Amino acid sequence: MPEDTTAWAPRTAACGRPGHAPVTRKLTLAAGQKTALTIDAQSGDLPGGPAPPPTTTASPAAGPPPLRIAAYVAGGVGVAGLVTFGIAGIMARSTYNDLNGACGGGPCPADKTGEISSGKTQQTIANVGLIVGIAGVAAGGTLFVLSLPKGAATTTTGLAVSPGWVGVRGTW
Repeated sequence: MPEDTTAWAPRTAACGRPGHAPVTRKLTLAAGQKTALTIDAQSGDLPGGPAPPPTTTASPAAGPPPLRIAAYVAGGVGVAGLVTFGIAGIMARSTYNDLNGACGGGPCPADKTGEISSGKTQQTIANVGLIVGIAGVAAGGTLFVLSLPKGAATTTTGLAVSPGWVGVRGTW
């Protein structure tokens, strides 16, 4: 009997008809793709007579698609940016309130120069965090939508308008 190169198909009598070679079919599917495969174990043929098994070429599904990974990374960067915005914004607001109370709306004394500089730095960090956060979340969402399998589900989006309410409705 020739050497069996398919390690996943055990060579036992249960795999085929006694006295005949085991029944094997090779089938390659894309991630999420479904197909039916019926094999007549008595003859080893497909119903309707011998025919080559259906095959499709696709890369093996070894993990999430690269765009999905990029979507998670971009979304994580976006969330980190928004958290940075929140923390630095609260700190900048606190510094501003302290300076406003100490200076009374007029020019601050020279000994407050360090606190003024710190407040400006906090405000800059908050602004950069907001920009990075919005860009990261937007990029992550876009990449996630682009990574969805084509034709797996229909997407619909529409504007919903009713008395006192306007919104966007959809399925993804």
